[in-house]
Amino acid sequence: MNFTHDQQFVLQYIGLHFCPESDDKIGEMLNRQLEWQRIKSYAIEQGVAPVMYKQLNRLQSEFAFPADIINELKSHYLNAFGRNIAVFEELKRVVSLLSNAGIDAVVLKRPALIEQVYHDCGVR
Repeated sequence: MNFTHDQQFVLQYIGLHFCPESDDKIGEMLNRQLEWQRIKSYAIEQGVAPVMYKQLNRLQSEFAFPADIINELKSHYLNAFGRNIAVFEELKRVVSLLSNAGIDAVVLKRPALIEQVYHDCGVR
């Protein structure tokens, strides 16, 4: 599959999200001429806009990003955060009900991934 330069950037950038020691590589990519509208659109299309926002926000002191891009990605991050908080609240209620009934529960999928992999309620 052939990816455009902007798609490659999103895919590499998101992959680097999980490697904190990779800030130098991120810096190299950000110093290139990038089409931010296409990057934003592709990140949204692929469902990784919240992760993209978190990464860009973390690096705002070092790099200048277009404000409209940051704001739209932030909106996706905050929406994901709100949805996940609602899911966690309902999950806590259900687990409590099961526990009170003597039933052990095992948490799988999104809640477990957020806690174990992403460590941020807004990125997934």
